[in-house]
Amino acid sequence: MSAERFLPVLLWPISCFDRRRKNPLPVYNRFFWLDWSTLTPQQIAEILAIIEAQKERHIHSPSGLEESVITMSIGAETTDTRMLNYRHLFTEVPENNIEAFWNAREGRNCGFQFVRISREYFEDETGTPISNYEMIQHVSGQEFPIIVGNAESVLRLGAIDPVNVDDWSVERANTIAQFLDVVQRIHRSAWYRSPSVITSLSHKSGDGRLLEADFPDDEKTMSILAYFRQLHAGDRLVVNACDAYVHHAGDAHKQWWISERKQTFESLVDSPPMPFNTDGKSRREIVRMFMYGAGLLHSCSNHGDDVALDDFIAKHGKHKMIMIFNSCLMDLYRIAASIFPVIRQDYQHWLNNAGFAPPSRVSISDLFAGFSTPTKST
Repeated sequence: MSAERFLPVLLWPISCFDRRRKNPLPVYNRFFWLDWSTLTPQQIAEILAIIEAQKERHIHSPSGLEESVITMSIGAETTDTRMLNYRHLFTEVPENNIEAFWNAREGRNCGFQFVRISREYFEDETGTPISNYEMIQHVSGQEFPIIVGNAESVLRLGAIDPVNVDDWSVERANTIAQFLDVVQRIHRSAWYRSPSVITSLSHKSGDGRLLEADFPDDEKTMSILAYFRQLHAGDRLVVNACDAYVHHAGDAHKQWWISERKQTFESLVDSPPMPFNTDGKSRREIVRMFMYGAGLLHSCSNHGDDVALDDFIAKHGKHKMIMIFNSCLMDLYRIAASIFPVIRQDYQHWLNNAGFAPPSRVSISDLFAGFSTPTKST
């Protein structure tokens, strides 16, 4: 009996951008399958290991048809593209007819599974990978289309020479340098790498109960709070860094793109977080309730944040409140992170090639860096 009989039917739906079509958008799925008989034992073992690692671990499950288990997760995006290494081993399903393909294999394999890649992946009509940006290029007819929120579309313009050179100051250098440092430090933090997960059981009757909650702990959270305060509160670091950059950026496309990101950030800060019901409270108010009401940054609250926090927890529950809080922080970070590479590209060019004065402030990492004197060997 062939070992292939005990292997799953593995299908890979790949979104195709077909230039032969008059309107290649929206993309459509082409299905590919894996013929296990053409693989070496090592390739089979490696692919099965990837499939097993990607399986969701369901700790909780409903006990009846009227119940459902709902899990919400917030955290850094993870990318698993290992299966792309085996793309060449997959064959297109004849005429893209999945029903006929499955009927021909019914009973010959153990199960039916789809390949999953934790990022968007597209191919053109020839099976060549194509990016979202390249698709927009084709549809728009522009060599360098600028896409809102897409840093790659702006970075492709390359570094640009500055304008208003006489207005450059060490203060502006310090502002931009601080912004870049703060975003990097949040990205490297344990808080960013620790997802927030909350799982609850919902009943058709409307009843429900919490099953599990897991968040970055107090130490991980405390390590990044001061940085977030700089980004959105009184320091207005995102806004000030964008303003400094736009004043010297010698390209109208980049000025427009950064200005849109700044406006989006300002609007985001003062709007309620989605998809939560926060009684109209904005992200700024919720973050402030934690920072001051919970005594995370100051020992007391002078603006009633402690009372507001207690009331909010009483209404929504502590664990849901923490989920909302972390969601607010992640929303703010994502906008700042999208701005980061665009400003950094030109800022480094201005310092290295345009003679702009560098920042005078010592970086946070350099400030606390120690040293060791080598011992002499005898």
